[in-house]
Amino acid sequence: ITVRYTFDSDGNYLEDTYEIEVLQGPLVRILEDLPEGFKKDQTHTLTAEYYNAFGTKMTHPDGLRWTSNAPTVATVDSSMGEVTAVGPGTVTITVMTQESDSNSRINGTYEFDVLTDPEIAIIDLPTNSSINVGGTETLDYEYYDNTGTKVDLPQGSTVTWTSSDSTKVSVDSSTGEITGVAAGSADITVTVSGTSISSTETIMVLGIARNDGSRIVINENIPDPFLVGQTHTFTFTYYDSSSMETNVPAGSAEWTNSNGRITFSSMNPGEGTGAGVGGRTRIKLKYTFDSDGNFLVDEYRPFVIPGPLVQIIENIPEGFKKGQTHPLAAEYYNATGNKVDYPGTGGLIWSSSDETVATVDSSTGEVTAVGPGTVTITVKTQEFGTNSRDEEEDAYKFTVLTKPKLVIVDPPETPSIIINNTHDLGYEYFDNTGTKVNLPMGATVTWTSSDTTKITIDSSTGVMTGVATGSSNITVSTTIDGETIISEELEIFVFASRGIPVSVDIIEDLPNPFIVGQNYTLKFDYYDNVGKTTKPTGTTIWGSSKNKNASITNAGVLTAERAGTTEIMLTFTTLSPGIGNVSLTDTYDIRVDKAGPAIRIIEDIPSTFAVGDTHTLTYLYWNVSNQYVDSPTGVRWTISKGSDKDIVTIDPDSGVITASKAGTTTIKVRTKEDNKDERVDNTYQITVN
Repeated sequence: ITVRYTFDSDGNYLEDTYEIEVLQGPLVRILEDLPEGFKKDQTHTLTAEYYNAFGTKMTHPDGLRWTSNAPTVATVDSSMGEVTAVGPGTVTITVMTQESDSNSRINGTYEFDVLTDPEIAIIDLPTNSSINVGGTETLDYEYYDNTGTKVDLPQGSTVTWTSSDSTKVSVDSSTGEITGVAAGSADITVTVSGTSISSTETIMVLGIARNDGSRIVINENIPDPFLVGQTHTFTFTYYDSSSMETNVPAGSAEWTNSNGRITFSSMNPGEGTGAGVGGRTRIKLKYTFDSDGNFLVDEYRPFVIPGPLVQIIENIPEGFKKGQTHPLAAEYYNATGNKVDYPGTGGLIWSSSDETVATVDSSTGEVTAVGPGTVTITVKTQEFGTNSRDEEEDAYKFTVLTKPKLVIVDPPETPSIIINNTHDLGYEYFDNTGTKVNLPMGATVTWTSSDTTKITIDSSTGVMTGVATGSSNITVSTTIDGETIISEELEIFVFASRGIPVSVDIIEDLPNPFIVGQNYTLKFDYYDNVGKTTKPTGTTIWGSSKNKNASITNAGVLTAERAGTTEIMLTFTTLSPGIGNVSLTDTYDIRVDKAGPAIRIIEDIPSTFAVGDTHTLTYLYWNVSNQYVDSPTGVRWTISKGSDKDIVTIDPDSGVITASKAGTTTIKVRTKEDNKDERVDNTYQITVN
């Protein structure tokens, strides 16, 4: 907006300009009032304004829902909009209206950074964080700025090293070199000059540690899984100076934990309970002998897992092969670490990452080996009617084996040969993982013909020769570890001469997409009794099952008429010596697409798609030049209006669908141009078993 003020006295003027943005409703926007320097553990309640189609600010009748795209950086209360900073990074908070028709929902976003206090961490600790009297180690540090990024110290800053007890451990204040002075322990601290930024680690001095060869070993028998809230009695084994396991002499045990993820309620024995948020931790045991005050130490690094948790019992038998079955089971642990029956409303759902390798019954967990390869079986809790983020899952990866096999390769076309002609056959060997490999060292193959009056074959080279008209079955075999492996039979025909019509094959090379108004000439290959050869004289007739979609001339010139599908039919008639006219046929299913910009869903959901299964939908998009590209505005996936929204759930951005119940529904994909008239879409009807 520009204002100009003209003076009456001399006609001169002054002017000023003010830029504003006029938005079109309906609109929802977040008031971006987060305080500057928003840090980890701080909270702030965001608010949003909703304007209807007439530009009037009002309360949305269906309410608003808040989400975060990075919960490790900041979480947000879905109904109140209260943001809690979790860790450093960049996060986008989204607020969305909640109309029952998801296609009518609108949203607003707010991107901001979460900071943290600068930190320093001590690194290069000695093994077990312990040194001997007189021993030295040089510690180092890493510095992290308020974004959590490891950087150099700020210009002009230095660090100072200190010891809580220099009678036990001394430290060089500038270099971080520590020296063991006397048995015991001290806290070593590094501090950034002029700040309160510091880090502390405990160093143990084993000045009177036993050096007679005796040792203690923590028994690594912690439950798997070990959950937050569970308690375990940690024990150890003592080995004397001759490495014999024996009763430990009188003394006292001190169990410590590096980061508070296990808390100890007693020392002898070590009663430890999983605590905090879970994760990798370090347990240290120091055992002091009453007789002389000497120490022995050991360390153990278990993992503490926060519940609730579901875990597969991984007991697929070794050598699990194609055709075998095995029932899997899963254990469920609640939030306090207790193993209980799963209390949820939806039960446990099993799924397979590759059903060509192994299938799994979605409700019972019974696995059936289908073919060789590696597969991952997943079990997931089903929290029907609640946030899917409450669901827990576990995965089990294993390999399915099969019997080794030989396969004949490089057969003649048809397959047939002419009398007195030769052909060199080959083979491929597949091991019990289904992988094509060389034969084991020392193994050889043997070729055989079922009827040597028709075909002879060299038993070692696989070179066969046609002898008389008829046919013979060819096999190749080998013996490995006492087991004979024989290929499937390959029937080869012998002819006196070639020229008998056998088949025609339309060359399926139509441009994709094939656009309304385009022309393309189809061609075909001709095969006689020996193989592909030059097409003889004959009559060619082309046809289309739906001329309104695509028409074709007898010269094979195909014209795209209207978007849709049709079947192209070919009949080729030629004269066969001694037989007469022979008609050969072939068909080719084609699709005609409208001119770009346009979009089409790739219809690849398997016919076995069942409740609990997931599948990622993809699409083809072609621009105004009819070139395949990614949609420049991105796409949005939804359930089509009027379709059953309870059959599947779908991620609007990734196109990942999850089957919820049996039935049929329709999926829609559309581009996301701001101008609705420029958007293109496509639908795909799917069925869940």
